Amino acid sequence: MATHPHPHPQPHPKPAEIKEQRHWDISAGERLELYKQYAAAGLEHWGADSRGVENTRRFLLEWLSFTHR
Repeated sequence: MATHPHPHPQPHPKPAEIKEQRHWDISAGERLELYKQYAAAGLEHWGADSRGVENTRRFLLEWLSFTHR
């Protein structure tokens, strides 16, 4: 049985915007760049074959839906 290297992982630190209670307002170009990076990361993770593209598309659409709210 494999053991987890960190039996009690530390919680992720809060982003500076939340911790400092400031508004993060980025330009349309910066937002588009984030979407491009997200898509590239998805293709790198799942691959550029048809299944990898479909997974990337599905998660990207979910994220777009979330960020639109």
